[in-house]
Amino acid sequence: MIDHPMTPLLAKLLSRRTLLAIAVLLFAGWIWGRIRPIAVDTVPVERRELIQSVVATGRVRSLSTARLGTEVSGTVRTVLVREGDRVRPGQALLQLDDAEARAQLPQAEAGW
Repeated sequence: MIDHPMTPLLAKLLSRRTLLAIAVLLFAGWIWGRIRPIAVDTVPVERRELIQSVVATGRVRSLSTARLGTEVSGTVRTVLVREGDRVRPGQALLQLDDAEARAQLPQAEAGW
C-alpha cells in the first residue's frame, strides 16, 4: 500500500475529533430545526373575484380586420354593434337613414 503524506493542516481537519464535532453540530441543528416550529400566516380558502388592473401606454392592434361595404350609399342613422362585439354572418351592423328613399318612393310608384 502506498502511503501518501498529508499536510499537518489537512490531518488536523480530518482528525476523528473534528469529524465527530461536525457530526454532533449537524445532528443538533437537525433536532433544533424539527423542534422549533416555523411561524407562517394562513388564511381560510374562499372563492372570490380576482381584480387586477394594468396601466400601460402603447398601441392596441386588432388580430384581424374586415372591410365593410354597402350596396347603397347614405347616412348612418344607428350603429347596432360596438367595437369588439361578436357578430354572425348576415347580422345587421347599422341602419341607414332612409328619409330620402321614402321621399322618392311616390315618384317611383308614379312611374317617373
